[in-house]
Amino acid sequence: MSKVIYVCLNERRRHCFSKRNLELLSGRLTPDNITALPPKIVDDEGIVYCVFSPSSSVLAKNSSVCLGNVIGSEAKWWEPLQGYPDGSYALFRGNSKYVEVVSDVVASRTIWYFKNDDVFIASTSQRAIIYFLGSFVFNKAVIPWVLSTGTLGPAHSWDSRIKSLPGDSSLVLDRSSWLLTTEVGSCNFSTLDRSDEEHSNLLRQALIDTFEPIELHCSKWTVPLSGGYDSRGILCMLKETGKDIEDLKTVTWGVKSALYEKDNDAYVAKALADRFNLQHEYYETDVSDEPLENIFSRFLVCGEGRVDLVSGYMDGFRIWKTLFESGTNGIIRGDEGFGWSSVSSPLEVRRKIGIHLWSDFSNVRSLEEFGFSRQELPTDLLQREGESLEVWRDRLYQQFRLPSVMAALNDLKLPYVEIMNPLLSRRIIYQVRRLPDHLRTYKRLYKAIVRSLSPELDFAKQSALGSSQNIFRSRQVVELLEAELSSTYVSPILPTEFVDYVLDYLEVIDKKNRKTWRRNEIRNSAVQPGIDFNIVAFRAYMISKMSKMLAKDAESLA
Repeated sequence: MSKVIYVCLNERRRHCFSKRNLELLSGRLTPDNITALPPKIVDDEGIVYCVFSPSSSVLAKNSSVCLGNVIGSEAKWWEPLQGYPDGSYALFRGNSKYVEVVSDVVASRTIWYFKNDDVFIASTSQRAIIYFLGSFVFNKAVIPWVLSTGTLGPAHSWDSRIKSLPGDSSLVLDRSSWLLTTEVGSCNFSTLDRSDEEHSNLLRQALIDTFEPIELHCSKWTVPLSGGYDSRGILCMLKETGKDIEDLKTVTWGVKSALYEKDNDAYVAKALADRFNLQHEYYETDVSDEPLENIFSRFLVCGEGRVDLVSGYMDGFRIWKTLFESGTNGIIRGDEGFGWSSVSSPLEVRRKIGIHLWSDFSNVRSLEEFGFSRQELPTDLLQREGESLEVWRDRLYQQFRLPSVMAALNDLKLPYVEIMNPLLSRRIIYQVRRLPDHLRTYKRLYKAIVRSLSPELDFAKQSALGSSQNIFRSRQVVELLEAELSSTYVSPILPTEFVDYVLDYLEVIDKKNRKTWRRNEIRNSAVQPGIDFNIVAFRAYMISKMSKMLAKDAESLA
């Protein structure tokens, strides 16, 4: 349930990092449906850090702090330049000579940073950095990516001065020279010449080696349980490695109707919890009675506008408020990198990973016609020479989807609960990168391991969540999007011609499920997919709202 800002001042200069300002920032970062815990503030040898709404699982020692989960107590996580612990975390450590910021193997918790001649700031919140900079420089490069993917895109931030740390990386500040150096681990897939059985044994051992040292007070942790393989694999591995999971809680969420559909996540998850004799609760995500603008605002406050996947939060974050107020320390999530579904072309690779370019869609005008910057895939994400489509697919999953989509989804929950992601351990990810393509496609090997450990119980075939398309087509949402995008504030960011173009094609579904089109329906190519303009409108709404929020953050310093 924590975020952190970590500051090193050049020659111990004092800026604006006072207790009062940190407390004011804590209030800005806290969603309006809970009361945050008092922030933890440490000021030592020119290093100031603040943990907002700290949980009991936060690791802190001297001038160092770690959010998330470090695997293995032998790791000296707090000492700069002393190796990199395994786990899923954001790590900030410093002493009189160095400051070091370390990301886990896939940057499952994004670290943002800024440096000038006076100060170095690293944080898990872009808003925190902008607040203390006292200014906001809107990064126009995010616009095409938000519109085409619903994310900030690869390595982008809302402010052009703020950078993100890649996965498996270390950023070191030499305090005497005031120079930064970065060490970035390579994301290389290199198949080991082994039989399928040998690969299975190696991956199974990597799973055991990850779960065995995890220290877990089960009564304080919850497993979000679906009807699929990932969360079931977590339960099975906890059991396999001798953990006493009797007090572990499980939860599932979705629309009310899903609970009674036999092939659904909700139904299967409940049956699985019963098999393990675990307490299970089901939370309904049907739309809250609160004003829609309040729900969307809370969504942006919690996630800082990094992802557009709002459908699971239309309950107004009631699930997460409940977990926070019940004293839950955190959740054990099943984010993973075991592989993805089959692909047959470069375009299909990017479509399945979710890294669309605007030009991929058949029913759109070029963004350059509206004055937006050209959108291109970064060089390091292009398919490499000799790289199979399957390897490229899974590398993009680990280098884009996990740090840009899954980490953004985790950000939404972090104001309420801590998050542990054991399936993203370095030893597991490195082992996956040694697998042949056929064992990663459809996660075949991992699924086989889970089936071998699981009780006899079918896996779900349907999600318990409702369709986001239906949310964005309701008359109330469409009217809200239109009102925001028609405001005078928007035009300097999104040209009027582009806004009119998007609004032209919004679709409304009334309560009787009858459709009313705005002017013309766009026909999609059978080969090249079209984009949903209702979703584009929500993404444009996010751009407008976040630029306002960040500008206000920059003006709020006491």
